[in-house]
Amino acid sequence: RLPPVEPVRGQILSLVDCAPRKGPIVFGDDGTYLVAKRDGSVVVGATEERVGFDARVTAEGMATLLRGAARLVPATARAGFERGWAGLRPASPDGLPSIGRLAGVEGLVVAYGHHRNGVLLSPTTGGLVRDLVLGKTNADEARPFDPARFVGAESA
Repeated sequence: RLPPVEPVRGQILSLVDCAPRKGPIVFGDDGTYLVAKRDGSVVVGATEERVGFDARVTAEGMATLLRGAARLVPATARAGFERGWAGLRPASPDGLPSIGRLAGVEGLVVAYGHHRNGVLLSPTTGGLVRDLVLGKTNADEARPFDPARFVGAESA
C-alpha cells in the first residue's frame, strides 16, 4: 500500500504588456508571485486548493491571482490577459516528499509528494533515488523522507 498523498490544485495565469518594474521575480506576503519572462509576459501564481482531482481553471482562482498581482504591481491591473492554466501537485500530509523503498515490494523506489517544491528539490531527490538504487544511501540523509514514516498513521 502506498503512503498517503493528496492532489493540490495550483492555478497560474499569464499577462502581457506589463513587465513588473520591481525585478524579474516579485513575491507577495499572501503567496502570490510574479515572474517576468523574456517575451514581456508575466506569469502570476499560484493558488493552492485542496479540491480533490479537480484540475479546472476557475473564475475565482483567476480573480484571486489578478487581485494579488495588482497589489504587488498596480500596473498589472491594466495588462492583457493571455491565458490561465491549472495543475495538480501531489502533497504528503506532513509536507515532506516520500523518497525511499516500499516495504514488501522488492526493488521499488518511490519519489513523490513534493507538492510545490518538485522542481526545486529535483536535484536532491534524483541523488537520493540514485543512491537508493545503487545501495549507497546515507541513512541519516534519507530518513526524514522514508515512506515508512506513515505506516500505522492511517489507523491512528
